[in-house]
Amino acid sequence: MKRIIMVSLFLVMGLGAYAQGVTFVQYDDWSQILEKAKSSGKNIFVNCFMEGGAPCVEMDRNVFPDKAVGAYYNEHYISVRIDMERPAIDDASKKLKAEADRIRRLYVVNGYPNLLFIAADGKLLHQVLGASSKQYFIQIGKDAFDPQKQLLTQIEAFKQGKVDTALLGGPAIAAYRVSRTKEAEEMARAYLSRKTPEQQTNVFDINLIQRILRDERRAEGLAKVYASRLTPEQKMLPSNIFFLMYSANERDEALKMAELLVQKSPDSILSSASTARLISRSAALLGSTSKSFAFIIKNSNAMETVLRAPGSTNELIDNVAAREVVTPFLLPLRSATPSEVDWSKLNKQLTERFDATSAGRNLISAKIDWARFKPDWTAYTSLLVSSDRTYGTNVSDRNFQRKVAKPVLTYSADKQDLDYVITKMAVIANKKEAEADAIDLYATLLFKNGKVKEAITWEKQAIQLNPESEQYSRALEKMLK
Repeated sequence: MKRIIMVSLFLVMGLGAYAQGVTFVQYDDWSQILEKAKSSGKNIFVNCFMEGGAPCVEMDRNVFPDKAVGAYYNEHYISVRIDMERPAIDDASKKLKAEADRIRRLYVVNGYPNLLFIAADGKLLHQVLGASSKQYFIQIGKDAFDPQKQLLTQIEAFKQGKVDTALLGGPAIAAYRVSRTKEAEEMARAYLSRKTPEQQTNVFDINLIQRILRDERRAEGLAKVYASRLTPEQKMLPSNIFFLMYSANERDEALKMAELLVQKSPDSILSSASTARLISRSAALLGSTSKSFAFIIKNSNAMETVLRAPGSTNELIDNVAAREVVTPFLLPLRSATPSEVDWSKLNKQLTERFDATSAGRNLISAKIDWARFKPDWTAYTSLLVSSDRTYGTNVSDRNFQRKVAKPVLTYSADKQDLDYVITKMAVIANKKEAEADAIDLYATLLFKNGKVKEAITWEKQAIQLNPESEQYSRALEKMLK
């Protein structure tokens, strides 16, 4: 989707409604929405989205325009859309960005689409992350009126000790899905504390231990016990195949069953997040020649939507490419340290297994690793910039600073590379929520590029944000000399 110009503080994409679907309200100030909710006796639904994100587009195309969805939400909610990642370019977009950032901080919005259900007094009641079907989206709207199903109500009740810990498994998973990791872990531990290891030997508890508590060893041990008790018929269920992969004695058979599932029941994979995770794990273990891998490549957008994991296909490809091609190719050369590497040979091996874009991305990644190994810092920084220009870092602002900007500052004398990084850092530094270290990095890059007056101005801003930093003060003294 192309970005659109908004006139009032928040305008919806296109019109304020989807034909007979959900009507999204336009407003100039959040207080107007609260007042409208109070006067109408309705709650507030907020769709926090990222323009162009696959799950967000899925909701825009197939869910919000639906007549039944519109009928329910228009009757019970004042609905609002907020583009959370709109860049701040001019005064109007800066105002938009500021309000989006306020909503992000107030309601802890991480990941999109983030669906918020808010009372007329502004209190967040329920929160769900990710795209959904029409029927499930209506059910989510109904759940948001039920105190026993409202996520934030359940979290608050847990903190006050008013919830039976035996009922905390579901809320723990729900909190984890919306990145409320601290609350999720606390509820998961409280839920599991009532159970013996024997009682935890089930799919739900093992999944909770693995995903929320991140205790792989404990999850693997329970999964092995669980797998040993399954009948041959039970082992064929997708939910069980996943756990069989944790057992060394059962893994090969489990992978065969996953491959068979791709061949015989491909539609079931895209209709179930747990089955999609199974195929993703199978593809990661079996590699590029597997049916699981081919299925994910063919259905990458649908898989990322089901998994709520944008970019996961490229991540899978890169991990497999590194294991199957790049590492075996470069590792023997590290001891020999040849003056030249036959990159055309590596590229040929990559293109034999992966599409041209993936092959190119992994080729330049291999060159970056090799330049760092030699080390050849001039080539290293040049390749970092080239990779970012061509493929993008697909990472956060902070990771761009760490992976690209700081190495260029430290090692590069190439003006074009400096100009490129400075242009990207200017966007980061101009964000309202920009941190002192980002502004300091931007100032230091400007100074290195000979823009002393600008550098001094920005370094002073960094010091204002963190006046205790001796590093920033020393940098400013150097600039003023």
